[in-house]
Amino acid sequence: MTDRPLVSVILPTRNRPRMLARALASVRVQQHPALEVLVVNDGDDTRSAAAQLQDTVRASGVRVRVLRAALRGQVAARNAAVRAARGDVIACLDDDDQWLPGHLGRVLAALDGQQAAHADGLIEVRSGSVLQEQIYFGLEARRDVLRRTNPVLMSGLAYRRALHDTLGLYDPALPHYHDWDWHLRVAALTRLVRVPQAGVTIHVEASGGSASDPSNPAVAEDFRRFRRKHGLQDLPQHTFLSALRDPALGLGLIG
Repeated sequence: MTDRPLVSVILPTRNRPRMLARALASVRVQQHPALEVLVVNDGDDTRSAAAQLQDTVRASGVRVRVLRAALRGQVAARNAAVRAARGDVIACLDDDDQWLPGHLGRVLAALDGQQAAHADGLIEVRSGSVLQEQIYFGLEARRDVLRRTNPVLMSGLAYRRALHDTLGLYDPALPHYHDWDWHLRVAALTRLVRVPQAGVTIHVEASGGSASDPSNPAVAEDFRRFRRKHGLQDLPQHTFLSALRDPALGLGLIG
C-alpha cells in the first residue's frame, strides 16, 4: 500500500506467556513501520499473572499497549481492542498462533483498494512438543464456501477499521463462532481478498480440547445460534482441520 497506514494488531491473551512471547516475536519480524500492538489481557487480575504479562511484553522488544478486559472471554477482549484501536487497518493474531515472515506486507498489499484480505496458513498438529503433521490451509472466502464452512483463519485476517463503523463489533452472543459470523457479515458487504500464500501458523493439539471442540455442549448450542442467525442449513460441526477432511463439504486438502 502506498499510504503506509497505521495498523492495529489485536492480540487477546490469558495465562499463556510462552505462547504470547512466540506470537509477539512473529510480529517483531514484520517489516512495517507503523504498528500499534494491542495485547488484551482477558480478565486475569491476579498480581502474579499481571506481572508475568508485563515481563513477557517487555522482553519481546515490541512496543505494546496492554489493555484490560473484563473476564468475559475472547469476544469481549477483541471488542475492547477494536474500541481502543487507532489504526486504519486491523490485523488479527491469536496468542497461540504466529505470523510467518512477510505476512503483514503481503496482506496489506492485497488490501490496496480493498476492504478485507486474508492469508492462507499452515496447521501444525502437535502432541505436546512433537510435530505430528503440517497441513496447508487455503480456501477462497466466496459466499458459497462461507455458507458451508469457515474458510478464513482469524490470525491471517486484516481489514479496514471502518468496517466496524458499518457492521458493529464482534457478536458476543456467539463466543465460539464470532469469527465465522464476522466473515459472513463482511462478505455480505464486500469481497474478502485471498492471499494464496501461507502467512500464519496455527497450532492444534492432537488430543483436541480446542475452543471449537464439537463435543463441547456449549459449542454445539453456539453453533445452533450461529446457523439460525444466518439461515444456514443443518451443517456438520467442524474445526478447520476436520472441515478440510470431510468429503461431504467437497473442499479437499489444498496445497
